Amino acid sequence: MQTVIIPNSVKSSETFWRRFFLPLCFLLFVFSVPLQAQVNNPETLKGSDAETIHKRLIELQSKGFSGSILVEKEGEIILKSGYGFANRDKRIPFKASTISTIGSITKPLTATAILKLEEEGKLRLTDPLSKYIPNLDTKLQSITLDQLLTHRSGLGSILTQNDFKNISREDFINRLNKLNLKFEPGSKVAYSNIGFSVLAMVIEQVSGSSYEQFLQTHFFKPLSMKNTGYTAHDWLEDSVATGYRGSKEWGSVYQKVKNMEGNFWNLIGNGGMHMNLNDMYKWYRAMKDKSIISEEIKSKLLSPHVKCGPKSVTCYQGYAWVVLHLNEGKDLVAVTHSGGNNIFYADFWWYPEEDIFLAMLTNNSKFPAEDISRDLISILRK
Repeated sequence: MQTVIIPNSVKSSETFWRRFFLPLCFLLFVFSVPLQAQVNNPETLKGSDAETIHKRLIELQSKGFSGSILVEKEGEIILKSGYGFANRDKRIPFKASTISTIGSITKPLTATAILKLEEEGKLRLTDPLSKYIPNLDTKLQSITLDQLLTHRSGLGSILTQNDFKNISREDFINRLNKLNLKFEPGSKVAYSNIGFSVLAMVIEQVSGSSYEQFLQTHFFKPLSMKNTGYTAHDWLEDSVATGYRGSKEWGSVYQKVKNMEGNFWNLIGNGGMHMNLNDMYKWYRAMKDKSIISEEIKSKLLSPHVKCGPKSVTCYQGYAWVVLHLNEGKDLVAVTHSGGNNIFYADFWWYPEEDIFLAMLTNNSKFPAEDISRDLISILRK
């Protein structure tokens, strides 16, 4: 540590103590406090399970964790809280109201929109893509909407390595036509981001509105989900979480997407949607209570359409959702989906029979939400 030499004449003066030494001590104190020493008071904290989970997250916060969590058990919210900072430089705390990207949890929203259009008689899940998207290469034309919804299309996972590369709808289709299928459509299961962007195009073609506008009109506005979307809202910068790769600031998906002026088809329909936990809770309740999402749509979303893989015992692919079933798919245990871009993470867990719901958002690359939530779920299910 470098030594600061102060002349004796200055040391003895009252000016030194008032103007130099005391302010210096204050600054040393402030910057010696760890960045994540921020403690956010929970909005809701009820019962021993909630207290145990909160304590775990406070411990993680001391190591750099930042994010938000909402837990409901037996019909009552027992924990709703934020931890650490949504923006470190501005020292803005992460809260349940903080907006963050939900990554691939966008896919269940897309699936719900497709099923809404089916319910209205505007499409059938057995329809081939050629019915809705013109100028498709021959190898793609017979892929069905059902195969896209269950990751059985044979399309690869990603179109480009950069989510934020400007890609128009036309450019997306041109690139899509040049892809080779990974397998014969319907023969296997392989996760595909591309497939859900294709479904978003179908939604636009059938509805006559943009993908985001369709969701806003039919779901988000009726549910008062005012903090959900891509670019439909002009959110204040401080209300949206900033992402961090370790100690380095990465930025926000919202700002990156907003600057692309609609040409972000690498993400539309498959990822990058924004939401806060209050809105995610409203979406969960819409499925649970069948307020906007009908029983028929819910049943199709959560049915075990195909096993996640040849060795899967309890894991099945619903429509976008991953559903855990026992007794060869007869008994639903859990509904889940995670999302992330290696900076931001999101996780969603719902145990219908046990009446447990947990959702989490994080903004630090070192703390994936799905890794943390698995541990927390075990507390709730003990």
